[in-house]
Amino acid sequence: MSRKNLLLLLILLVQAGLVVYALMPEKHQAAKEKIFVSDISKEAVTGLTIADDKQSLELFRQDGKWLVDREQKYPADADKVNGFIDKLLKLKSHRLVTTTAASHVRLKVADQLFNKKVTISAGDRQVSLFFGTSPSNKTLHVRLEGEDEVYMARDLSAWEIQANNESWWLGKYIDLPEDTIASLSVTNSGGSFTLKRKDDGTWALAGGGTALDSKGVNQFVGKTTHLPLLKYLGQQDKKEYGLTKPEATLVYTEKNGATVTLAIGPKNADENNHVLKADNSPFYVSVADYVVEPLLQQKADSFAAPVKPAVEPAAAEPPAKTE
Repeated sequence: MSRKNLLLLLILLVQAGLVVYALMPEKHQAAKEKIFVSDISKEAVTGLTIADDKQSLELFRQDGKWLVDREQKYPADADKVNGFIDKLLKLKSHRLVTTTAASHVRLKVADQLFNKKVTISAGDRQVSLFFGTSPSNKTLHVRLEGEDEVYMARDLSAWEIQANNESWWLGKYIDLPEDTIASLSVTNSGGSFTLKRKDDGTWALAGGGTALDSKGVNQFVGKTTHLPLLKYLGQQDKKEYGLTKPEATLVYTEKNGATVTLAIGPKNADENNHVLKADNSPFYVSVADYVVEPLLQQKADSFAAPVKPAVEPAAAEPPAKTE
């Protein structure tokens, strides 16, 4: 190869390298620490809007409680919401991926093409973050709205950024601390009975001196005081819910005298669930059949402590033989 051709080849290789470099994002560039949300405390956050390519939802704080959906105002899981806000406010990165807007679409962090978008509201102030592709586990490409720079942030997964109500609403319809319950009255197909807590913390049947199986009673009370729901059905009663003649009714009386009455409708065979309505909630909900089945079948005599078998007297030894 002539010297001239060798020189041309070298020039061509350099140009090709420059083209490849120009088209590649600036992956893993060292950068000063990027804090995406600054000067907002967790206590100052009044709302979150989460969107994906199909839907969006709004979480908002009202009267000190987190709610989902402005129209329905479903109760939200405050622990989950506050934990998510903590992650957003602490989100930071040293890994600059690109500084050019041309890469936004490919990384799914563009204004109109993104995987997830989260807007944090703190009074009149709003901060929006775009979350895009995931190069590895618990790692996402992130861009702050109004900026071209895209960073790689860790310790946040796409599954934690959900845009559907079901992911955020409070999952337990009845959630009463067991140690606050003074009595529990149950009416079902097996009759009616009332469990009352004694001074020593154990349970007894009202009006009866039957000894109870403490383990069985505690398990039953535990099931009744923590009932997970499948979904909220709104605030309007419907004939098909069957709550005009409930399958079972429970009345919880707390130590402070407050009561909660829960009605359980008949089983919906098509969906294998029941509709429940508590008088301390405006919402009707559906609950899985296996959750409420023990409440529908429990009878008072099922709590009786097992009878210990009588101890038979030891057989007398035969008299010793005499010679």
